[in-house]
Amino acid sequence: GDILNYKSAAEYIKKYTELSSDLLYGYKMTGYFYYKAKDYTEAKKWFEKMLKIEPANEYALRMLNIMKK
Repeated sequence: GDILNYKSAAEYIKKYTELSSDLLYGYKMTGYFYYKAKDYTEAKKWFEKMLKIEPANEYALRMLNIMKK
């Protein structure tokens, strides 16, 4: 189903991030796909990684706020 597809996408993006210099985008997409797969613990880790690079990143802050609810 969809959850498996999102988890597969997250794994693919993680590999992309390892090979790319665009860490912020890779972290964003990995977090997004884990979020869509309802793996909120894993998604939170990736959004927090974004904030280590860019502490005021609006997307990461918004997603972390959504998951608090």
